[in-house]
Amino acid sequence: MAEEGLLKILEADDEEENDTVAALDPEDRPFRYYKSEKILGQLYRAIDEQTFLADLHKQHEQLAKESPQSPPLMDCLWDYIQHHLLTIQWEHNRNLARRIREAYESNLIKTLYTYAPHSKMPLSEHEVFSGTILGRLGGPQNKRLREIMKTMSERFEEIVEFTASLIAKGDDSSLQDKHNEALPTALACLAVAMQDPLTIEPRVGELKSFRYIAAGVCLREFKRWRESLGMHGDLPLAQV
Repeated sequence: MAEEGLLKILEADDEEENDTVAALDPEDRPFRYYKSEKILGQLYRAIDEQTFLADLHKQHEQLAKESPQSPPLMDCLWDYIQHHLLTIQWEHNRNLARRIREAYESNLIKTLYTYAPHSKMPLSEHEVFSGTILGRLGGPQNKRLREIMKTMSERFEEIVEFTASLIAKGDDSSLQDKHNEALPTALACLAVAMQDPLTIEPRVGELKSFRYIAAGVCLREFKRWRESLGMHGDLPLAQV
């Protein structure tokens, strides 16, 4: 931190940087603190945290009352897709879509545990999807952790590309005319993601990211379908 910071944190030498777990475990982090007498330190100690948080919560509730609640983005997208693709038959691909989702989530869960700094603390789905491993309890990011993040991101990108390819091209059990099945399969995958119960991993919680991959492929194939019919230009998402 800068000298004018609220608190100065004195850390151990970077030589211990090769231990990712130690860097994230608060019991192993050799932090020491001292009371800052600078003006920012005095101002910080003068803050009534309880009053501040209570006022913040009150303002949030007031804004929530004044602002109309809009449906979640994915719900809007799903309604839009269903409205504009009523003529596309996709139900025959529902079982294929479930297999694709199962394969994706199996690889995702393996990634959550493989790249976790601590074996008993798997990564969150958000961390893997965003490519950023958050420091547990404010822990610092060291060189080894950054290398793990890079490898994890590359691995997850491979999983996403493989999943998108399965959606667009099917698997060995799908129909022979795979090009014409791309949009129906994408629709089936999005339907499964939006309608089937979410998969729950005990130490992680509900897995939701498959819907975003399915939606991305679905919109891409929807655009190709429109172009094949002579309809060009951006998708009219403003109508959602």
